[in-house]
Amino acid sequence: MKKQKILVYLLTPFLLPADILFLRSENRDKIKQDLEKVGEENFFENKTGIMAFQYSMIFLKPFRNIFYFRTKSSLFLRNISRIFCKPLATVEINGDIGEGFRISHNYSVIHPQKAGRNFTVGHGVTVGKGKEREGNPGWNKPIIGDDVHIYSGATVFGGILIGNHVEIGAGAVVFQDIPDNCTVVGNPGRIVKKAENRTKGEGR
Repeated sequence: MKKQKILVYLLTPFLLPADILFLRSENRDKIKQDLEKVGEENFFENKTGIMAFQYSMIFLKPFRNIFYFRTKSSLFLRNISRIFCKPLATVEINGDIGEGFRISHNYSVIHPQKAGRNFTVGHGVTVGKGKEREGNPGWNKPIIGDDVHIYSGATVFGGILIGNHVEIGAGAVVFQDIPDNCTVVGNPGRIVKKAENRTKGEGR
């Protein structure tokens, strides 16, 4: 822990472009909530402060991809930052994704049409294009609600709706709508548990 803190301090000059980008970003509030999601992985008291941000950029490589996804409109500083903190080539992110986004491992392709708050994906997850929704030309990617966790190796695709408070189990293949408060497993995905409705605003 002490060695990691020292390393953060030593690398601060190289993180300056990223620091400026973080502090000036129009998506700063979203980035801070993304930081909160990885808070247990760093040991700084302020989980959304500049030191926690620097730690996450150095040691939590999937966070780099999320950060660059949030700051894609700031090309100059973003490109400079990418020289010192390279994003993972094995993680792809696209779409409209809410705050509190977390990628747990180093391999994922995440291309929803839209995803809500507190969206978490595990190792090797694929979210993306598939069959268009009937009567909705162009809607061929999932729309995902709030507080959704997709576990390792799962695939979610097509013009489908995934509700709020949904867990999609490891290796599941989902290409049909899933209502709120469900746990889904298998190939093809099937609902194995439907929880009671959660109170508004309650997360995982």
